[in-house]
Amino acid sequence: MSVINFEFTSKDKIVYVACGGEHVFAQSCLDKVFGWGRSDEGQLGVGFLTEKIDKPMLVKDLSYIGVKQICCGENYSAALTMYGAVYVAGSLSGGKLGLGKGQKRGYQLNFRVIPRSDLPEIEYIACGMQHMLAIAKFSNDLDFGGLARQHNGKTFAWGKNSRGQLGIGNKENQFAPHVIGNAKERFKKVVCGYNFSLGLAHSNQLYFWGNFKYCGDQYARKDIDEPTLVPELDSFEILDIECCYKQCYFIFNKGNVKQWGKFLASKAYDLDKAQGKGAKRETKPLYMSNFPANPRFNIYFQSIATGPNHACAIALKTNKVYVWGHNNLQNRMGLASKDVEPRAVEAPVLLAAIEDRFERKKEDLRQIQASADPDKVSEDDDEESQNGQAGDDGKDNGKFEEAKEDKDDDESASESRENTDDGKASASLFEDDESDEADRNLGSVPGKLPPELPKITSIFDVISIRESQKEQLAA
Repeated sequence: MSVINFEFTSKDKIVYVACGGEHVFAQSCLDKVFGWGRSDEGQLGVGFLTEKIDKPMLVKDLSYIGVKQICCGENYSAALTMYGAVYVAGSLSGGKLGLGKGQKRGYQLNFRVIPRSDLPEIEYIACGMQHMLAIAKFSNDLDFGGLARQHNGKTFAWGKNSRGQLGIGNKENQFAPHVIGNAKERFKKVVCGYNFSLGLAHSNQLYFWGNFKYCGDQYARKDIDEPTLVPELDSFEILDIECCYKQCYFIFNKGNVKQWGKFLASKAYDLDKAQGKGAKRETKPLYMSNFPANPRFNIYFQSIATGPNHACAIALKTNKVYVWGHNNLQNRMGLASKDVEPRAVEAPVLLAAIEDRFERKKEDLRQIQASADPDKVSEDDDEESQNGQAGDDGKDNGKFEEAKEDKDDDESASESRENTDDGKASASLFEDDESDEADRNLGSVPGKLPPELPKITSIFDVISIRESQKEQLAA
């Protein structure tokens, strides 16, 4: 794992990243969009064809137009602006760019917007292998007229439809956006697989359409050409869904995860594994099951991202990154160097490279704070040491009880001294009042400048300043 360097000012930072088959986009906080990777079919939208672009290159068509989402397929890309416009670039095969029947072969080298007459204002987009989905913006405004009001909050689909993955009730390819009019509910998120689609409704119910092999139901025997509720998930309150190629996940309850499907490399891996036994077998897609299978893994996830051969997730409380799937010699999973080999990782593994980088960042920040304000850092260290001592499992209990007894003895002794020295206490009280009056009049002496105010960072500084003032007045 290495760091990618961008040629921009120090005030500009990357805030968004999207990955395709073999190409990547990144957006900065100043609304610049960069792309790199393969561009042999125009998927980067830079205006020319090339086998690959090694360094991040500015994508002029997507910069400074308010892009809020970028999604990528195998050989094409799409971008959604905050104004609801959808821009597409890449391979035109199968009509997956949605530019019409006249644009179904060749390449779209620059990003081109889908006409508003074909597609209303859009809120969310998703890219599959050969098809796309888009959710129209939902509004209760009466002035939200025209095509937008007619298809308020509905889902549009276009591209290849050989297995019913568009959900329009038939298996005809669509070269322009087509509304899914037979959906029973409006969707708040949609995702695309290889030749199927998933939709998460506003009621947190999951719908499926497309190739029946990947619907998670072991009793399904034919393709589903319209959104259908997954019967096994009626009692689940689903929070998020994700899929890529043939692998699907959904998060429910407090962060539990279920999975189904298979990775692209699973077939080759299982065949290689079975060759030693003289047998060949092809794995079928996994039906719906808990993930991970190990019940001891008690970490809940807040989000998951998956590719054709591997996936990663962020833990709910610790924000740590975990990866699993099929690694390769190029180390696409970002594991340690000793783990870089073509093998399957079935259980989530902590991505140590990112964790180490975070720790180094924290140490650098602490050094900067130490040089700027050492007192503050020392206080933080004391607080951390106290928290660490409080977290010990029952250690030093005897010392704690002994210290408590000593404290009680000191309190009883101090009470006896207070009872015998009431006169001295009242005298010291009047002395404090006189010192306060002197402190107030100290800066009002004619011909004398007020003293420079000392720097105060804690209550101990206040006490030391007060004692030094009393000594000056006594002298």
